[in-house]
Amino acid sequence: MWQVIGTDDNPVWPGWNAADTPLLFYLPNVQEVLINHRRPPPGFVAFNDSPGFDGCDVFVRDGATTFSIDGQNTSIRIQGISTLVVADTLSNRRLNVESLLEAARSGRSAESSYEGLSTSPYDQMAMIAHEAFHVHQDHHAPQKRGNELALLKYPVLSVENNVGFALEAEALFRGLLSEDESAPTRAAAQWLAARRDRRRTLSEESIAYEDGTEFNEGLAKYVEFRLLQELGNYSEVDGLKWAQGYHGLEDLSAERLRLVQSMRRFMRGDAVVNNDPYGTAPARMRLYWSGMGAAVLLDRLNPTWRERMFEDKTTLTSLMEEALPASAEDPTALEVLRAACDYPALVTAKSALLESGRRANEQAVREVLEGTDGTLLVFDHHRLENSALGLSFTPFGIRAIDERRTLFTQVPLRGSFRSGYEFEQKRALPLLQLHDEQRAVFRVPQTIDEESLLQALNRSDLPEDPIENLHLDLADVTIRLRRARIDCHPGRLTFDLY
Repeated sequence: MWQVIGTDDNPVWPGWNAADTPLLFYLPNVQEVLINHRRPPPGFVAFNDSPGFDGCDVFVRDGATTFSIDGQNTSIRIQGISTLVVADTLSNRRLNVESLLEAARSGRSAESSYEGLSTSPYDQMAMIAHEAFHVHQDHHAPQKRGNELALLKYPVLSVENNVGFALEAEALFRGLLSEDESAPTRAAAQWLAARRDRRRTLSEESIAYEDGTEFNEGLAKYVEFRLLQELGNYSEVDGLKWAQGYHGLEDLSAERLRLVQSMRRFMRGDAVVNNDPYGTAPARMRLYWSGMGAAVLLDRLNPTWRERMFEDKTTLTSLMEEALPASAEDPTALEVLRAACDYPALVTAKSALLESGRRANEQAVREVLEGTDGTLLVFDHHRLENSALGLSFTPFGIRAIDERRTLFTQVPLRGSFRSGYEFEQKRALPLLQLHDEQRAVFRVPQTIDEESLLQALNRSDLPEDPIENLHLDLADVTIRLRRARIDCHPGRLTFDLY
């Protein structure tokens, strides 16, 4: 990979040299390997038998890892230095297995195949390029990424929006697969027509989120596609010949076709992300693919478009508008695209998604509030001045139930109402935020009665007055509250914050 992207003449994205980008590979709570980092954190020791990284220092840390959960392929700052992070193949595979099990438990069909359990060396290389490009973006345009808080109001289940994205998918799909010289221009006209029509009802905040996420994640996905175009120009690497699924570098057209087909599936909503068809995961993930598709199409319309991509106001949409000649604007483009996509069937499918999503969301709320197992923890902060719930959450785990209620899922959550008032989950427990009531609630699986609560607090009684410097360490959550009153009832534990 570093032969391709770690050079001054990087063919994937001109001007990007990843040679000085540090890499962190990790297996949760087992081991981390840190490569090419100038200031390794405490606990890392030099690994003398370097695995072929010429001129790079390699460090290893056993035990506790930066990420304790699987599949965190991302970029973060370590000791102030932007670092590429890639989960070990076992970590990613465990996520795949858990996804299959969850799909089976929920009664949804899931494709079980050897490909779903194996690790493609091409996917691994693409992932490294994807995350390394995030480091480059962070250096040159950190302000352009989408604000994930916009997902709290994004119209995830909107029929019009979901139908519009399916239309955009079809325009890009046809434009990228056709070898007709006029196909890119025709596809751009249809894509722009569908996008303009879809965005008529979107808020400026939602549009900005789409543009920012297409910039950040869509371009990184485009880098994956470009890598698969360029690898054929490089000589074989001996070690790769032994990798499962490797068939050489000469012809990667099948891998590129798979990306284009995946783009269509994800943008249409045919692929379920995180086993949650009703949350933000599918809406966010399709922006990876729409960004990739638009960027690949721009390569055929204006090969110099990348030179302007880091400018503040420049978006993939604006570049497509500039690349499309005025003479190519077609007032019938949207009508033609709808006819080609069986528009009535799309509307029917997305209307059904809306109705089933509403029912599923209300059921998810009932499971938190009215579940019969475990104990409901309630954090009431309406008496706490200048407080608001701040959460560390994944943008792939949000359900915006309505304006009053938001459900957060997928990962263990850390929450803070203000300094000195915080909790930290030790496992993923769905949290419901009740905005109007200024409450946050989630259910822990164990039963907590007054006796076990007093034992955990190391107290003989539960006072009616607020407790100072409350510290409660339970099996699934740690709670630290500067001043709070506790009400303990069967199946419910309420913390009134003062």
